[in-house]
Amino acid sequence: MEPFELVAIMRMGNQNGYYYLKPISMCTQVSALWVVRPEAPFTKGEIQKAKFVKIPGKRTLQKLWHVYKEAKRLAKRSEVQALCSFNPVPYGLIALLAARSAGKPAHLGFVGTDWYRHCKSWYGAFLNAYLRKADMFTVTGPKMRKEMIGRGYQETKIKYLPHAIDLEIYEDIPPTSRKYDCVFVGAIIRRKRVDLILSAVAEVKKLKPDVRFCIVGDGPLMGEVKALRQNLKLNRNVEFVGYQTEPASWLSNSRIVLIASDMEGFPFALVEGMAAGAVPVSTNVGTISDLIEDGKNGFIVPPGDTMALARGILKLMQEDETYTRMREQVNNKKEEFGFQNVSNLWSGWLTELLK
Repeated sequence: MEPFELVAIMRMGNQNGYYYLKPISMCTQVSALWVVRPEAPFTKGEIQKAKFVKIPGKRTLQKLWHVYKEAKRLAKRSEVQALCSFNPVPYGLIALLAARSAGKPAHLGFVGTDWYRHCKSWYGAFLNAYLRKADMFTVTGPKMRKEMIGRGYQETKIKYLPHAIDLEIYEDIPPTSRKYDCVFVGAIIRRKRVDLILSAVAEVKKLKPDVRFCIVGDGPLMGEVKALRQNLKLNRNVEFVGYQTEPASWLSNSRIVLIASDMEGFPFALVEGMAAGAVPVSTNVGTISDLIEDGKNGFIVPPGDTMALARGILKLMQEDETYTRMREQVNNKKEEFGFQNVSNLWSGWLTELLK
């Protein structure tokens, strides 16, 4: 197959966008990757073969119109053979419209938030009727895939896309040498329920007075959660390190990674924690259960349940055999997240798509 160009239509933050596009750019058959995005180029790292298209305008609708115009223009290039997108609303819709105007195939990438917020909403029937016309879909795991098939999406078009990350940046530190028992990485906002995590740590402290917990992140509720730390008498147990552009060192120094969100899609922090060899304890939201098998490679707990979260942490802290067994499963799983593995998947899918 002759090398060809792709057009990627998306928004996403620096980190997520980099991780999604890096494996595609590594495909040998891709000669150029046009990135149509209503923001500045990613600063996370270099994306080989990427060409960022500048989008004018200040207002959202104005920017989206220009995204569509640029996508449509690029789709008509003879060198461009397909369009891909991440987040079906609105970028998948734009990609599909632009691809159809040029007679090119289109890919739509779903994450948990897209599926549950839009495609399973009251207007989901109308939205799905159009999105189903795409030529390929990627999803976070079997749960979403099964639900999509149930809503009329063609089974053979749906591919499982692992979250890709750079495995080389994580240190292989033995669990007994890690500084923290637990870590949280994310924005300090309401739905992340950092308050619930602190309450769970307070319960753990009753049996493990020396428990060490690290919070990596910042946000509008920082003052509130710091006050809660004070009220729960956790000043010596909980450390705030603020927002970090690269949290790998904190994850590599933690035995357990925590997620207590009320709502999620499929958080990168979970994948990053597992890549660092941390065993996850997480609420059962979004498509997290596609990655965590409860009792096998982590614990899944109900949202809002402080005691269940505390029990999961304690079990991993008190039962060495359980922790060792689960960590082995985590380490076996993490290889699928490597850039090269995900790039190999994309290479095969693109070949199939262009047939």
